[in-house]
Formats: sequence, C-alpha cells, structure tokens
Amino acid sequence: MKNSVISISVIINKSLLIIWLLFIPVMLFSQINNWENTTNTNMVSSLYSDADTLWVGTFGGLIKYNKKTGESSCYTRTNSGLPSNGITGLAKDSKNNLWVACQYNGIGSFKNGVCTAIYNCKNTNMFSDQWTEGIYVDQNDSVFFGPEGSFNILYNNHLKWIPAGNWVESIPQMVKDIAQAPNGDIVLATSYGLYKYRDAKLTLINNITIQCNTVERDNYGNLWIGTAGEGMYKYNNGLITHYDSTNSESKIGAGSIAFDKNNEMWIANGRGLFNFKESGGSVTYFSSLMTSSAFKIAIDDNSIWIGTLQSSLYRFDLNTKQFEKIELTIINSTKSISIADEIKTYPTPAHNILNIQIPNDCNLKHVEICDLTGKLMYVISQNFLIQNNNIQTIDISSFTKGLYLLNLTTSKGIYTKKLIIK
Repeated sequence: MKNSVISISVIINKSLLIIWLLFIPVMLFSQINNWENTTNTNMVSSLYSDADTLWVGTFGGLIKYNKKTGESSCYTRTNSGLPSNGITGLAKDSKNNLWVACQYNGIGSFKNGVCTAIYNCKNTNMFSDQWTEGIYVDQNDSVFFGPEGSFNILYNNHLKWIPAGNWVESIPQMVKDIAQAPNGDIVLATSYGLYKYRDAKLTLINNITIQCNTVERDNYGNLWIGTAGEGMYKYNNGLITHYDSTNSESKIGAGSIAFDKNNEMWIANGRGLFNFKESGGSVTYFSSLMTSSAFKIAIDDNSIWIGTLQSSLYRFDLNTKQFEKIELTIINSTKSISIADEIKTYPTPAHNILNIQIPNDCNLKHVEICDLTGKLMYVISQNFLIQNNNIQTIDISSFTKGLYLLNLTTSKGIYTKKLIIK
C-alpha cells in the first residue's frame, strides 16, 4: 500500500459555527457538586492496565479490578473523596499515584484507596474544571490535562493553564486525549483538531481541524490519531500520513487505540473491536463475538480489556481470539441517592420519538444526543424547550438505529445515560 503524506485544509462554514456557539456543548457543565448519577458503573469511560490491576473509570465511580481473583472495589466521592463519580480519564505517575480526570470538579491524585489531592477552580487558577477527559503524565511527573476550553500543566503543585480553542472563531474545544512524541512534543487530540504543545505554545498540526478522539504512541514512537469517522493519522517527526478509504480499509471512527506487544494496532469504536494492519491497510472486525459496542480499550501481555457503554467490561484473549464478559462484583461500594433516578426516558428502545420526563421541581435546560465517537447528532437549548412542562418530546425519526449517549443539563445538575434507537 502506498502511504501518502498529506496536508489537510478544511473550510469552516462560519454560519454553522455561530449556531454551534449558541448551543453550548454538553461538556460546558456548571459546577454542581451535590448532584450526580452515582449508580451507573456499567458505563465505562476510561481504562488503565497496571500489572495485576485494571482500573476502570465509570460514570458511577472508580473501580479497582483484580485480574487474578476477579474481585472489584468501587471508590466514589463519598467513600474516598474523589472529585466526582464520573471518571473520564486515568494516568499514573512514577510515585504510583493514579491521576483521575473527572466529569466535573477537576482532577484528583488517588493512592491506597484515598484521593490525596484535588485540583479544581476552587484552589487553582485554572480556567475550567468541567469534563476533564484527556490526561497524561510524563517522565518528570508533570501532569497534562484538558478541561473544557483549556489545557493545563501541573508540576510540583504549580499549575499553568493555556487557552485551547479555535482562536480565529473563538470556539471552545475539548481536549479528548494527550500523548507525547519522541521529540518531546505534547500532542493533543481535541474536538476541533490536532495540536502540539512546544515552547509554551499550542500549535495546530498540518491544519487538521476535524474531531480527533484519541492519540496513542506505538512501540516505535509513532503517534496514531483516531478521528470521528475520518480514518486515522500517523504522526512521525512532523510528517502526517492519513489512512482512509482511499488507501486502506480504515475509514472508521476510533474512540480508543492501543498496541499489543507485537505492535499490532487495536481500535475500539461504536461498532466494536478492530485490528488494523498498516502494511496493506487491512481491518479485521472481531466484535461479532461480543454483545456490546467497544468504547475504551487497554492492553496487557495476553489480553485486551474492553470497556463498553452497555454492559461494562469484556476481556479479549489475544491468543484464542475469544471474548469473555467480566462481571464486576463490587465488594465495597457506597451508593448515593440521586435525582438521576427520577429522570425517565421512554419508550425503550426509542423509535421515532423520545420522551424525557423530569421531576416537577427541576427544569430542563439543554439536551444533546451524541454517537459513540462523541460526534454531536442533536442539540436543543432552553429557548426551544417547552417551559413549565416536565415532559419533553423529541423527534428522532431521522436517526439510524443504534446506541447513543443522551446528555441532559438541568437546573439541578447533569445527567448522562444510554439511548437505544431501534
């Protein structure tokens, strides 16, 4: 297969950007610390494999899974002092601290079952502490992380933040993943494009302005970037190679990328688990053996650990190519009562219309529907919602069947749940 090094130029439709500005994305959460969905440990949002332990970030807390015994422990804001129960990113430093990026309220340093430090807008000068998804720790234990619209560096308790956005149009963006190139560049996959941090500056790479969901370094130092349905990019010494339907079978979205010990690439997205071979550009689909769509993956010597948004966790044996569903038996979970239990959506599965019912003492402010790559499929703001009505009906007749994420912003907090459309 002939690899082509390209430079991409994308013409942005300004009128669409203005509309996008009017509808603030779901990640622009207000900080409401007394309300959140604490019960949904089946929705896996991040994974970190560490010897015999698999750390599983969910929207119901942080789970420590023992790979040998199968025992699980769940840590939450209530029983361990985490910033939030929505765990959206994980990384580890040389002192064995697990850094936890959270749905809101910033990041935390976690060790021995306790969150030892929290960094948020209350105790630092960071611009925002909402929906911190991308987090990375380098060899000097500098912590790089990206809440909405900003990029932060934390070293020796000193925090520096840099605006992250399309400065021409002043569009805020989400830092979805972070990795480091061999030359020391910190590379950011964001909702607006691909950036690098060098010499205290953020620079757009090769005018790549499509949504980048993940960036991962392979065993040879190349960085691989997965996009929302536009194939993949390989970044090496400033050169970009694009793999899409013109030169491979890889025009697929990628929510997560990982490499096994043989440097084979594995991809997770809303359709499932894939293996991509750069030589020949072939893609092998394995998820017909699995009943849920893959969302996040982590790899050790013999297994791929797969987090899903439907039924928690799977293990894929790299030798037998067989799937095993992992039952997370929680032995020390603290369950909180949440208003999220009072929010109802029906019918289930949904077809043509979706009804959202909220409590009488709660106002619905914003509704978004995203696919499993994070692509925004539907948005409606408070101005277009029926006021003083606890039931909102949405026309979803144009949606293709599948699994989506429904994000609701209310007067009492943020709610995220699965939406199945048939």
